[in-house]
Amino acid sequence: MNKIIVANMKMNLNYNDINDYLNSLENKKIDNIVFCPTSIYIPYFIDKKLNVGIQNISEYENGNHTGQISGEQAKSIGVKYTIIGHSEIKESKETINKKIKICKKNNLIPILCVGERKQTIYKEHIIKKQLNSYLKDITMDKIIIAYEPAFMINSKNTIDVKQLQKTINFIKKITKNYKINDIIILYGGSIDENNLKSIKNIEGLDGYLIGNSSLNIKEFLELIEVTEF
Repeated sequence: MNKIIVANMKMNLNYNDINDYLNSLENKKIDNIVFCPTSIYIPYFIDKKLNVGIQNISEYENGNHTGQISGEQAKSIGVKYTIIGHSEIKESKETINKKIKICKKNNLIPILCVGERKQTIYKEHIIKKQLNSYLKDITMDKIIIAYEPAFMINSKNTIDVKQLQKTINFIKKITKNYKINDIIILYGGSIDENNLKSIKNIEGLDGYLIGNSSLNIKEFLELIEVTEF
């Protein structure tokens, strides 16, 4: 069985890079990967019949919102997932809650990011507060929760395996209070081959949200092999 992997490619790679990237994916077994490229490149990934997510959607359904993309628009071209609440996007808890509801309306699977933002240590009460705000009045079939503490992003810090196991257990405990049928939990934060080996067997951890390590396709494919268990 393979872990679920979300490749958050952020604002990286140009047109030629994307062509090379996609060509390298030919005939690869990558059904467990969700690719989230920069929005202008999404159609190229969809044309290759890959699992595709968008890096963000609007809290609005339509209208005069220059530069934004609605859930309905994303769905209409074949997008199945959307990242919500990433730490690099500054928005209120109410906005995040609205976006999850937009996902439900458009049958998009949200990849909801939670985690300590300003703190440099693990704080369970912060995660609890986030989840209770983001998931208020939410009922849906499936949601992906990506635990991504800000102090681990682009960091050389070593992952505390015991603490991560404790945090995963805590998230599972909190989310049991919500009417969500299927909850998938990922971890994100400076993932590379070395720390993947240390956390791949954590109980209840269903996969990973990978940023910079997803940009070099050769290295990314090698990384994917490590996730198999």
